[in-house]
Amino acid sequence: GRVDQMLRAEAALLYDHLTDATGRAWAGWDVAAGAPIDDSDTLDAHAAAIRGLFAAYLATGDARYRTRAIAVFDRMEAVFYDKAARIYSATPAPVDEVEYTPLRFALLQSALRDMYELVATRPGEEAREPVLEERLGRLDKLVLNGWDDRNADRVVEWPDECVDVQSGVPRGGLQMAERTLTGETGLFEEQLLPGKQP
Repeated sequence: GRVDQMLRAEAALLYDHLTDATGRAWAGWDVAAGAPIDDSDTLDAHAAAIRGLFAAYLATGDARYRTRAIAVFDRMEAVFYDKAARIYSATPAPVDEVEYTPLRFALLQSALRDMYELVATRPGEEAREPVLEERLGRLDKLVLNGWDDRNADRVVEWPDECVDVQSGVPRGGLQMAERTLTGETGLFEEQLLPGKQP
């Protein structure tokens, strides 16, 4: 009973104070002031809210949390996704550069995954599936693997599409284990093209 009470209190905080019906999300709540801790508009707050709202939906079965999570995602997509760079920015897009911390990456990847599993796979939401697959694939390619597939041909143009070149030597990203969405196999000589089985 105590766990259920705590969970519902956290869910109510997310729903009633840290997000609103327009999909706006805030990073924190000042109880004494009865207001958000600040007016900053950040990717991290939106991605965290999506994750928390979906967790609340799964734990309680209350569909209003799912509905609010979708609203927050739609706003995150409209405000933070830079179509030219094909990446989410930490503050409203467009920006000249964005830093991805492990926390930011984890929050965003979790939010995208939850949208895919809990929304895009449901009847009537099929149009979201290819968009979310593209967003997840691009995020993994660019942030985890250090590969900016600028021409979207799913072939690493080495070293020009490597995002981290040190002393003339291209370096990888955080890992190379996302072959389904990114097309990477871990071998420079082997390319995974559309329709080709690994």
